[in-house]
Amino acid sequence: MAGFFRALFGGAEKKPEKKQPPQRLESFRKDLFGCGQEIHRDQFLSLLSASCGPVMAKQRSLAQLVVQGRNWNLDLGQGVLSFGEDAYPAQLLGSQSDVSGTWLWAWANPSQFSQKVLAQSLELKSLGEQWGLKEFTQAEFPVDDLVNGYTLSMVAAALRGESCLFRAPYANGAAYLGFTGLPEQVFSPMGAQELVKLATDCIQQYPLEHKLFLSSLLYQNGCPFQWEGEDSLTAQLDGAPFTFQFQQVEGGWRLSEIKGTLSKPT
Repeated sequence: MAGFFRALFGGAEKKPEKKQPPQRLESFRKDLFGCGQEIHRDQFLSLLSASCGPVMAKQRSLAQLVVQGRNWNLDLGQGVLSFGEDAYPAQLLGSQSDVSGTWLWAWANPSQFSQKVLAQSLELKSLGEQWGLKEFTQAEFPVDDLVNGYTLSMVAAALRGESCLFRAPYANGAAYLGFTGLPEQVFSPMGAQELVKLATDCIQQYPLEHKLFLSSLLYQNGCPFQWEGEDSLTAQLDGAPFTFQFQQVEGGWRLSEIKGTLSKPT
């Protein structure tokens, strides 16, 4: 897996546009650990459950505002990811091989990348050592439905709130990137209809701890909420009350019902 980056990502030097980093801690840039639910830092499922909602909200806005209908280009030598004429500072997180079915962290890749391109992956390695999280410290390992290039990159994007992720496909695999300098609108809060749809989509697509997932999503979106016992959460979405019911099943709690009134699209 070492040599493909040189062949795929070479090219003329292109400097990123100077973009001021966001100065305010707004929706989807808040502290991942502030949602009021316990997050086990040594358990990847716990971190993914807290990360999934906020990151997928950013990714949906990103797709519409930055990516959609535009060609992309990656220059890893300069650490630049471009969409059309817009360029963003990018970090290489790692790569996933469709041939071996394995993930390789960027910090373990034998290709000669600069420190500025590896900085985020090295930060994650350091956090993994502090937290006892093996998924961040093992150089290469098989992927599965829970731990793979996309879910690892999700957690990376959540831990660095101003970051989004991008999957750059190549023959027989893909590189995964984190990048910053994004428009403020990418971090805008969602309305009730968007949030409910995203929540249901995520719990169908990813293995998650549903209580932690929903608490983190609501917190990051700026929605006031409170728990009513162990199995019910009430939140304010677009100023209207919504109730989320949970059912205890083998292995944890599952979201079983959402009660509320969604306004009709205008």
